[in-house]
Parts: sequence; structure tokens; C-alpha cells
Amino acid sequence: MNVSLDQYQKLKQRVDRLQREADKAAGARAERLKRLEDEFGCKSIKEAEKLLAKLEAEAKKVESDYQQAAAEFYEEWGDKLGD
Repeated sequence: MNVSLDQYQKLKQRVDRLQREADKAAGARAERLKRLEDEFGCKSIKEAEKLLAKLEAEAKKVESDYQQAAAEFYEEWGDKLGD
């Protein structure tokens, strides 16, 4: 298979461009992993996913507790609020 100089240069440019994109993506990934560790103490995506699930469960519990407390408050004090 003979490759012309023009074909070679185009292929090399494409490879160079793709390598730059890969390097940029790797840098962005490393930066995000560093941020996860710095801000949330997670050393991996798996740890971050576990923390997210835990925080979402806690948020649901807090929301449920709030709804229950608000319902009890309005049941006891609603007639005095003058709404």
C-alpha cells in the first residue's frame, strides 16, 4: 500500500489533533477527580457515587421529616395563623 505525502500529512494532522483532544480530556478528568477529593474526600468515582447515594437518602429523610413537622404544626396552629 502506497501512501502519498499528502495522505500521510492529513493522517498525521488527524492523529495529532486526536492526541491533543485525548490529553485535554485526561487533564480535565484528573482535575475533576482532584476536586472530588479536595471538596468531598472521594478518591474515586465509585466513592463519589456512594457518597451521592448517601446524601440523596439523607435529603429524602430530611424532606420527609420536614413535611411531617410542617403538617403537625399546621394541624396544631393552623387555625391561629389566620390564612
